Amino acid sequence: MLNNFLSSIKTVVFIFIGFILVFVIIASITGNSDNNSKKTTSLNKKPWCDYIVSDNIINNVLKGQTVRLDNGVLVDNETVCDEKIQYILSIKHGYLNGKVWKYNGSILQSITEYNKTEKNGSKLLFYNDGNIYKQFSYKNNKLNGLSKEYRKNGTIFIEINYKNDKRNGDNLVYNDNGKLLYKALFTNDKVQSISCANGYKPTKNDYKIIQSGGIIKCVNK
Repeated sequence: MLNNFLSSIKTVVFIFIGFILVFVIIASITGNSDNNSKKTTSLNKKPWCDYIVSDNIINNVLKGQTVRLDNGVLVDNETVCDEKIQYILSIKHGYLNGKVWKYNGSILQSITEYNKTEKNGSKLLFYNDGNIYKQFSYKNNKLNGLSKEYRKNGTIFIEINYKNDKRNGDNLVYNDNGKLLYKALFTNDKVQSISCANGYKPTKNDYKIIQSGGIIKCVNK
């Protein structure tokens, strides 16, 4: 009798522990999902616009001119946008300084970082679903550092190293499964060598294709 009672108690305890473990797992998964959603939402959500200005002012700011309010005061540490909110610009001391969000309707197209009216930092291009399409790195208005291009499913497609707007270093291209397809070495925008992961020997025409910015398949035609 006592043994049956203790056995019943153990069964209840195990069931209770099981429910707790299931709850913890579900909460963990939901939490991770929420965190990912928040990151995506925060990146693609339109920032607050402090002042709405004309398209001409937006164009002038993008060209390096200042923004002043109706009373003549320079805009500082604020954002300005056009009436349709296609552009949202970060302004400091009257000049473009910070991020520029570009939209097509409600769809985010790009986010570009500026410092003293020049591109300095990252530039992100997006697919219509909000996933990153291309990622660039700028210094003093020129491409410098690693740029990346992604497929719609989120896998990496191309990686290119730049120095002062020219391809320098390894240019890596990946297949549909995200595995390396080939590596092309550049010096001052000129391709020096190509190495296919499958052992394929690139032809002169392959060199011409890559030099012009195209992609080869590393297979015999």
